[in-house]
Amino acid sequence: TTLRDNLIIRYQMGQGGKRMYDMIMTKMAILKSETGANLAEYGILVVLIAVVAMTAVAFVGNELSGTYSDIGSEMVKAGA
Repeated sequence: TTLRDNLIIRYQMGQGGKRMYDMIMTKMAILKSETGANLAEYGILVVLIAVVAMTAVAFVGNELSGTYSDIGSEMVKAGA
């Protein structure tokens, strides 16, 4: 609603209705706040970073495991 519409509605309600209208508009402003949206976006970002980190660790872990296995096999062949 526009400011003009708000003023007309408040005038038509009288004093008691004005208080209720102000309370409702305050609650609507809180609901429209982007604080919750920002929190959700940060949560999604943290989850994505965690998934990428776990994938990287799993990939590097497999590569290191293969490398150490190769080193161990070579050491056994060499008789060390």
